[in-house]
Amino acid sequence: MNKVYGIFGVISGLVSSAFLYLYYNKELYTLRENNLLFRSFSIIVLGLCVIFAIIAAKKVNGNTISFMRCMFTGFMVSLINGLVNFLSFTILFFASPQILVKPEQIAKAQFKSNAEIAQDSTINMTKALESIHKQFTPGGFLLPSLFTSIIFGILASIFITAFVYTRPQK
Repeated sequence: MNKVYGIFGVISGLVSSAFLYLYYNKELYTLRENNLLFRSFSIIVLGLCVIFAIIAAKKVNGNTISFMRCMFTGFMVSLINGLVNFLSFTILFFASPQILVKPEQIAKAQFKSNAEIAQDSTINMTKALESIHKQFTPGGFLLPSLFTSIIFGILASIFITAFVYTRPQK
């Protein structure tokens, strides 16, 4: 059973990580449409891997699976996906940090532009820019990566559980 979590979690994490690398290396972040495409692609890959992991777990369990086992399978695949994404981002951060410089500058410039348009005097610009910088470091990437992976993995689990779990016989 543990192999099922690991296999599908690593597969979804590696596919998302490869796309993350292309996203930064080919400067796909410069277009807003590509941001939506990247997020959607990552969610679809994770969702498909959760679905296949639950189906595989059901097959391993003798073609029966409980509601809690379905949910746990989705959670574990999502957690492994988030950790693989974090590890690949960390490798990317240390192996070629120059890839992340331009997207960080664009994010800061967009924030400054939006802050000027809003004309909000309560914005602490230095703290906000420091927060943006942290998003482009492994420490700032970890929690959002894990959080989104787990949330979307659990949502996919809830969806597929309705179709595959074995209901108790009365």
